[in-house]
Amino acid sequence: MIAATKTNPYLTGNFAPVKEEITANNLKVIGEIPSDLSGLFLRNGPNPQFPPIGNCHWFDGDGMIHGVRISNGNASYRNRYVRTKAWEIERKTGHACYLGWFFRSHLQQKSSS
Repeated sequence: MIAATKTNPYLTGNFAPVKEEITANNLKVIGEIPSDLSGLFLRNGPNPQFPPIGNCHWFDGDGMIHGVRISNGNASYRNRYVRTKAWEIERKTGHACYLGWFFRSHLQQKSSS
C-alpha cells in the first residue's frame, strides 16, 4: 500500500490506495455458490499510484477497475489500473505529476475572485 497521511480521510482505511495489480483464481468460498449463478461484478474508483501533490480529494488519483467473476460455483478476483496517458507519464517518472481536483478548483476560485 502507498503510505497514507493520517490527515487525509481519502487515503486511509477503505479509501487507501491499492498498489498491486492482483489476479486471484479459485478463491476460497465460505458456504456454496449456486452452480447456475454466473456473472461479473465490476467496481471502478480512484486509486493514486503515487502519493499526491498537495491535497487529495476522493475523485483524484488514477483509476482502478476491480472485478469479481462467479462461474460454475467458483469465484475469482482481478484488479487493474486504467492505463491513461497521465498514468503512463507518472509510471515513467516514478512520482505524481498532476495536481488533484481539489487543488485545481481551489486555484480557479482564487483566480476568479
